Amino acid sequence: MSAERPEVGDVWVEEDDKYNYRRMVWISLVKNALVSGVTDEGHVQWCCSLEDFLAKNKFLYKSKAKIEDLFEVE
Repeated sequence: MSAERPEVGDVWVEEDDKYNYRRMVWISLVKNALVSGVTDEGHVQWCCSLEDFLAKNKFLYKSKAKIEDLFEVE
């Protein structure tokens, strides 16, 4: 499930109410207990451990896109 473990295409949010800070993260890679993604600023987020990622970010929504859609042939 996406809310328990990030999946490619999911959108998560990193928030810090103390500093009024929020950024969105689109997951681009989940491999060997590491997570990487692209932020709403267009920057590639550094790779971090799954444990650290889950501690700092919360699940926003699951992407409806599927990789199969890229290769659909009639």
